[in-house]
Amino acid sequence: MSTLKSIVALALLLPSLAFAKQEAEQFEVNKYSDANFVLVGKNYGTNVVVILGDKGLLLIDPMPGESSLDNLHVLIKDISNTPILYVVNTHNHEDHTGGNEYFNNNGATILDQNSTLLKSDSDDKKPLLSKSFGLEIIKVKSHTNQDDLYFHSESNVLFVGDVFDNSWHPTFYAGGIDGFTDTIGKILATGDENTLIVPGHGSPANKEVVDAFYDNTLVWLERVSELHKDKVSVEEMMKDNQINEILQRFNTKKSEEFIPPKAFRRFIERTVSIVSSNLTDL
Repeated sequence: MSTLKSIVALALLLPSLAFAKQEAEQFEVNKYSDANFVLVGKNYGTNVVVILGDKGLLLIDPMPGESSLDNLHVLIKDISNTPILYVVNTHNHEDHTGGNEYFNNNGATILDQNSTLLKSDSDDKKPLLSKSFGLEIIKVKSHTNQDDLYFHSESNVLFVGDVFDNSWHPTFYAGGIDGFTDTIGKILATGDENTLIVPGHGSPANKEVVDAFYDNTLVWLERVSELHKDKVSVEEMMKDNQINEILQRFNTKKSEEFIPPKAFRRFIERTVSIVSSNLTDL
């Protein structure tokens, strides 16, 4: 090959190499079985699930960001060149639904959480996700008024959205204490002792970690309740040694700046609103 042809070929190759590098930098790919992949979007930290079915793919929780979604789409095609048939979500927050429109524009059908296709199939009365993708849907109320958990028995992986977060403090505001307890109970009752729990954000965990997360949340609720009964202000709670020690139990990555002060305050305020109506339950 002449020098000129080599230069031209390299010039044509460099943009694709740069795109591939950018694509690789934006996502971490985790394979849990031949039919189950989780792509972690580094910009949003959202765990995007790819499930391979007989006739195509299903996505759970595609995050927003047009340039990131282009790269996500390329990665998915690398996993399987079959069409993306459906998109479902664990809940309706933007960091889990922001990519819905993008994939809808690329041919996928968005199945909202009340879709009849998720409830039954006219052929044999089996839910579509169970029949075509091997997924069981578990409906709970904790992080939002409607949270959907998805269990993939083939890979023994349970996708739980934000009802459990291995990178942040608990956010159980919609369901309160009862909803949170019910949700954790269903997580622990699904699969077996080896079931992998994949949260909406953060690293996958085993049931022992989820159980500890639950226990620490109850300790947090109890301490906030005690301080609230003593009419301690939110500002004083933020300085309380026990509150800060309990908060750090959720800091699994041991980050120096785990929660910004504004988020810390909001966590306490929302917890106070929960315990105010549930004092007799603690």
